[in-house]
Order: sequence, then structure tokens, then C-alpha cells
Amino acid sequence: MTLAEPGSLSADGVLVPHEPVFLSDDAVYRLRTFVGDFVNFTSTVAYYPLLATVGVAAHVSDNAFRTRLFDRFVSAVERFDHGKESVIDRVDT
Repeated sequence: MTLAEPGSLSADGVLVPHEPVFLSDDAVYRLRTFVGDFVNFTSTVAYYPLLATVGVAAHVSDNAFRTRLFDRFVSAVERFDHGKESVIDRVDT
């Protein structure tokens, strides 16, 4: 299967658009889509630096005070990101 270039016709005769196409021409739909994408982008930009900052602090705390805070932090992030079924029970050694 070969992909058609933007601006040309696909194998079934449909014009391949140059840009993403909205499902509706309604202005409310476009605004809602833009706002939703913007919120997802900005929350991602804030989420990962926050995780890195808290993770480094937990790691430093583990080294300084011999706690298991970093393991608990990683477990909580895995549970938040992927749900309970992805969390592996850790065995203390």
C-alpha cells in the first residue's frame, strides 16, 4: 500500500488534504477541539517536569535518610499513569 501525497487523489479517488480536517465545520466544535488540545499540551508540559522534580527530591531523600520514598513515588506514578493492573508488587530484599 502506498500513501498518496497531500493534495493528490488517494486510490479510492478522495482528495488527500494538506492539513488535518475537522469532523465538523461548526465554530463551537473547532474551538472545543482547540481548547481540549491546548489543555492536554499544557498539562503535559507541566506534568513531566513536576514528576522529574519530585522524583529527584525522593531520590535525594532516599540517599540521605534511608527511606523507600522513591519506590513509593514510582509505584504511585505507575498507578496514576497506567492503572492498578500495571503495578508490580515489589518484594523487599
